[in-house]
Amino acid sequence: MQKTTIKDLLSKPELTIQYNLSGWVRNKRSSKSVTFISLNDGSCFEDIQIVFETEKYEENLKKINTGCSINILGTLVQSSGSGQSYELIPKEIKFIGQANPEEYPLQPKEHSFEFLRENAHFRFRTKTFSSVFRIR
Repeated sequence: MQKTTIKDLLSKPELTIQYNLSGWVRNKRSSKSVTFISLNDGSCFEDIQIVFETEKYEENLKKINTGCSINILGTLVQSSGSGQSYELIPKEIKFIGQANPEEYPLQPKEHSFEFLRENAHFRFRTKTFSSVFRIR
């Protein structure tokens, strides 16, 4: 199946069609039954939210951290939550690259401009960059 960018997916969304997306995990939030992952591929400033059934994907979800690179095959549905119009329900997940949270410097928080100057290649993946340019 051909890969789709998040920009293309959000500009012409078609519900109930399977999409193949790859990108980096920006954020992961878990509860007992559902886990939410924000995925960004760099094609736009927007993220796509992926909604996992925690029990069904428990082993894979333990490996996912901020900065992890994954490939998702899933179906686009109308979002029932606030903050986004659509979300992806995964059918299959593949790992492209792991990110060790002890070594990977980007956590879901604001970073100082000094940190971003020293790590310029991370700027576009940070909350600081998004908030300065009023993205989201």
